[in-house]
Amino acid sequence: MPVELVPQWEEWKLQLSDIEKIQIPGCIKPEHFVSIRYELHHFSDASTNGYGQCSYLRALNNEGEITCHLIMSKARVAPTKHVSIPRLELSAAVTSVKISILIAEELKLPNVKHYYWTDSTVVLSYISNESHRFHTFVANRVQLIRDHTEPTQWNHVSSEKNPADLASRGCTAADLDPKWFNGPSFLYDEVLPFTSCKFSLQVRDPEVKNVTLATKASEGQPTLLE
Repeated sequence: MPVELVPQWEEWKLQLSDIEKIQIPGCIKPEHFVSIRYELHHFSDASTNGYGQCSYLRALNNEGEITCHLIMSKARVAPTKHVSIPRLELSAAVTSVKISILIAEELKLPNVKHYYWTDSTVVLSYISNESHRFHTFVANRVQLIRDHTEPTQWNHVSSEKNPADLASRGCTAADLDPKWFNGPSFLYDEVLPFTSCKFSLQVRDPEVKNVTLATKASEGQPTLLE
């Protein structure tokens, strides 16, 4: 091992003992909690280090009580080749869609509504776009998202409230935020802060294809316009 990496390695080994202190309940809802509605909320995020997502099952009963638990998450290291943050954010959103399909197949809960959250307004503008054409990388991923979800299912969440931030940036076991296992606090509100995903594309976005208009001059004498 290179000498400069030894301190990091030793620190990482010391943190392993903190994993023993983490307790994850096996049941995703309290005893005697009779759910009348289930929702799945999928959060995605990206950074220069990597990108990831986390999915939560939100359950509600007749008494207005709400429970929320982490069901599944996935994180990936950013490629060694430079990739822009918007592309990484879009890749994270695609991962959320793929995980949502997997969870739906495994849980087999009837009439479950899926909601998707990202703090990237660029990604939201890509998903809601109806008029522009994108380059291949973005076009393929937006198409996959649109094939399995509706733009109305996508919502904006601030970075500080996005639990997927831990999946994209990483943290130690000791620093795990409680919202990682139980979801952000707003999921326990009766009315959720849904927001429209219709954000405008940035001016001269590099992912938007330029449209070239070819014209042909007609023969003959030019005319004067009054």
